[in-house]
Amino acid sequence: MRSPLSALRAVNRSIDHLVDATPESRDRTVDLLRAFSIGVVVIWHWALSVTHLREGELVMPSPIAVVPLGWLATWLLQVMPLFFLVGGFANLASWDRTEARARMFLRRRLARLLRPTAVFLTVWAVAEAVLLLAVPGYPGVLRYGAVVASPLWFLAAYLA
Repeated sequence: MRSPLSALRAVNRSIDHLVDATPESRDRTVDLLRAFSIGVVVIWHWALSVTHLREGELVMPSPIAVVPLGWLATWLLQVMPLFFLVGGFANLASWDRTEARARMFLRRRLARLLRPTAVFLTVWAVAEAVLLLAVPGYPGVLRYGAVVASPLWFLAAYLA
């Protein structure tokens, strides 16, 4: 078994390899802002959007009203505009570096965005079918789907 120190060294070598492989033309500030905004969104949803059953219904309430100064945190951590801005910048930088025609460029970008979404929806559909067949009284996606899928709203905005 590897010691924690040797594992840390391996991670460090891996990170160094990624840094060395990153082209000089890449704007690391944009990468940092993208990572930061995605991290804030994920942590924000985990911390504040606790999905649970209430009186037999799946709900995802926002506790902003009961968290002291929660409203202020929403203003300070308003990262979705930043996410879309740096995402647009990254797309423009990629467009400027490519020799491909617009159709090919869009096809590649849409595939990178929509393939993982298609995998997610496929896994969800299969799980839904299994649950409908195997669990008597299972309410189905129409009962809880809006709560589970609502975080995907940003895909439509990003596509636009």
